[in-house]
Amino acid sequence: MSEEKKSPAVLSLELEQSRRSEVGADDQLDRALEDTFPASDPVSHTSSSIPTGRADTNEAERVRQEVNDIADTAALQTKSLIGEVRQTIRAHPVTSMAIVAALSYIWGRMR
Repeated sequence: MSEEKKSPAVLSLELEQSRRSEVGADDQLDRALEDTFPASDPVSHTSSSIPTGRADTNEAERVRQEVNDIADTAALQTKSLIGEVRQTIRAHPVTSMAIVAALSYIWGRMR
């Protein structure tokens, strides 16, 4: 087939195929190696999600204890806040109902 009768799509495909044959896998590996230079490790085509370092067990236990202490404190504060809200509702039931009604009305209007 002559060059004049080939469609633009065919010409584009042939051009892309010729470019791919010129730039082979070795060239891609060389480029990857140049991008990592001056690294001492060889180029790796894969990556690992496994951590390489070991955790300090004492530090891990300390952090775990801190997290538990924070969770306990939050739970106590929540219980305290709920208790305060209950006391306020019992002390002022009409005011509490008015606040709930106003908030419900506003929430209903926003929907």
